[in-house]
Amino acid sequence: LILNLFKALSNCVRYYGQKLIKGDVLTPIAFTTKAHVDGKDYIPDGGELYHWLASGTSVGNASKIDFTNSGVSRNVVEMSISSSAGEGCDETFYDLLDDTEKHLALSDSARTQLMDIQNVELNDVFPIRAHNGTGFAACGNEPRFFSYRGKIYFEDKPKKWPPVDAGSSYHRVARIDQGKVSDVCNFSFSSHVE
Repeated sequence: LILNLFKALSNCVRYYGQKLIKGDVLTPIAFTTKAHVDGKDYIPDGGELYHWLASGTSVGNASKIDFTNSGVSRNVVEMSISSSAGEGCDETFYDLLDDTEKHLALSDSARTQLMDIQNVELNDVFPIRAHNGTGFAACGNEPRFFSYRGKIYFEDKPKKWPPVDAGSSYHRVARIDQGKVSDVCNFSFSSHVE
């Protein structure tokens, strides 16, 4: 019964997009442009931009998207971090590139919005915060951007399914409207024994 509930809730976005509103479907945003970010962005002037080690950080592909739904498309790059400590841990999130597409846009105010929609705290050892208020998210997530009815949305869910602990008990979809992040779909799961 619980497993069926998890499956039903995890399909919230797909069901909402494809079944409840006829003719409208979700369109995933592809990150296909090779990004060439300067490594000095990770450790400028001997200090770390990200709290974690740059050697555990990798730059993925980029895409130009209007993630703020303001009519301005910006260069967004997929970032991955990895730690081999303990069982190991991997997280994926997105960061903002400047117009040259070679440096992170550290002083751009849209970067704050990008981190807010993802619930990312760059100063934490592992930056992705749980969307259900439990602190850190579990290791491993599957974030993505998609478009729906002319708006850009952000979705994040744990890589492990069904959830194995409080940090992996979430599935969230959000968007930015008029400069503010708003949840569209935000599920968290809990159990309780009496």
